[in-house]
Amino acid sequence: MIKHFSSRDVDACAASYHHSNHQAASNTRMGSRDKNSIKWTPPLPCVVKINFDGSVLQQSSDAVVGFVLRDDAGCPVVADARCIWKANVSVTKATALRDGLLKAKEMNAKNVVVEGDSSLVINCVNMKFKCPWKLIQIIQDIIMIATFFDHISFHHVLREANFVANALANLRHNAL
Repeated sequence: MIKHFSSRDVDACAASYHHSNHQAASNTRMGSRDKNSIKWTPPLPCVVKINFDGSVLQQSSDAVVGFVLRDDAGCPVVADARCIWKANVSVTKATALRDGLLKAKEMNAKNVVVEGDSSLVINCVNMKFKCPWKLIQIIQDIIMIATFFDHISFHHVLREANFVANALANLRHNAL
């Protein structure tokens, strides 16, 4: 079952997640990287940005995927999360990316920037890594869907810049 999130839900989820992470960050050292300086940035005008993430519960392997599409003002256009039941982390994150692209295609987006915190998935889509066999079909789907856009790029970001997609996936776990 897919859980659709309103713009208000996304904003509240992001604020809650940011607040809890900000408190945790003040209790730990980041080393050379300051968590507060890593931020999500809006896309250029007329571009939709997709952030995706997946989450797997360690004890049960129950998996959820989530994504958010935002416009050039940073406003959520659509955010969804769904259960995919049993999967590993890489499959979950790749599935979240595919779901986000399908939604952007459905909305007739033309210019898309994709960000996610899985370097494996991003590097497989960008053909920098040999794709693990469990991801081959999903990555092929992603590459095929990408052909429907006039411009698309895929970028790895740190988890702190992907926090809304991460929070949506975790929120969906809590709703199970």
